[in-house]
Amino acid sequence: MKYLICVLFILFFSVESQASPRIKHVTIKQNTTVTLNVAPGLGTKFIFPFVLDEEDTVIPFSLLSTNPAFITKREDGHNFFIAIVDPKAGHGKFLGNIFTNVAGYHITIELRTGYENKKHYTDVIFNLSDEKRETLIQEGVRQRTKALEKKYQEKLASLDGAATNK
Repeated sequence: MKYLICVLFILFFSVESQASPRIKHVTIKQNTTVTLNVAPGLGTKFIFPFVLDEEDTVIPFSLLSTNPAFITKREDGHNFFIAIVDPKAGHGKFLGNIFTNVAGYHITIELRTGYENKKHYTDVIFNLSDEKRETLIQEGVRQRTKALEKKYQEKLASLDGAATNK
């Protein structure tokens, strides 16, 4: 009987420790809210369908975390940011919000510390509806075409000047 209990005990904890990454898909609306548990020592990656750049005028982006126990990390030129629990914060219960605005969408993420792997998501993928995605693609194409047309006109004007000089 003791042997069976030991085997069950080992099996129970080995299954829990082998929890695989979990992904949550969220369709972005004008105002989107998400509530997540973040386990200390782990973290969650928030992935968007566009690059997150605070200097971009086409797809403006801003990010604010209300509780210093939750750290956000982001790099320019990428389409994601990561939220982790600050290791210096200890192992208490923390609650905080991340407010992000991107491409005119207002996203509020409520973060809570929790230790249950079953409630932890490693990735949250924000998706656009098919219609909004097509609109975003067309706007990007329009912006790129406008920039290329401007460069073409500048080169054409400089060619006329160079031809006159020769």
